[in-house]
Amino acid sequence: MGHRNSGFAAKLMNDEKERQMRLSAASDLRELWSAYIKRTCVVDGRLNVKELRQASWLGAVVEVIDSTDRYMIGLSGTVMMENQNSLVVMDHDDAR
Repeated sequence: MGHRNSGFAAKLMNDEKERQMRLSAASDLRELWSAYIKRTCVVDGRLNVKELRQASWLGAVVEVIDSTDRYMIGLSGTVMMENQNSLVVMDHDDAR
């Protein structure tokens, strides 16, 4: 019985390690995105919205403010993947 619990504890430790790695990767992406946007979309201290629309969102912090799926509204996190029609966002609280 005790042996089974030690396996469970090891899995929890591995899960926490993975969570911390995902959070660290998201933090790194946010820093890179911020520097990228400042370099490409800010001119004379002003945000160029046209450039921002065309920019990559990988690493941006976003929040869903409107959706046909009401359960999506209010979700926020770091963009971890993007394609033409969607974003994959990692929640900052549970790193999922």
